[in-house]
Amino acid sequence: MPNQTRLADPLVDTAFKALFGREDTTHLLKRFLNALLPPEQQIESLKLQTPELGPPRLGAKTSVVDIRAVAKNGRTFQVEVQIVVDASLPERMLFSWGRVYHEQLS
Repeated sequence: MPNQTRLADPLVDTAFKALFGREDTTHLLKRFLNALLPPEQQIESLKLQTPELGPPRLGAKTSVVDIRAVAKNGRTFQVEVQIVVDASLPERMLFSWGRVYHEQLS
């Protein structure tokens, strides 16, 4: 039997979070996000936050995103990885984005 190396699929939630969602790998998350952002919006540093978004009111459902981080300038990033796109994905993304945006209002 040949020696086979099994690699973790980075698109699976657990592997994605292990790769980008730990304090000791924030440099990888920063490089990943900077590869997607235009030069004028590059990130200097990131701090991970809890991926749980508390309910907006008592009795409402808590949302959990894959990764949530805040840049040095206060900009919040919510990172989601999806392998299967279901019909409710756009609404779920908009809902969790709204929660993250709401938390930044003063």
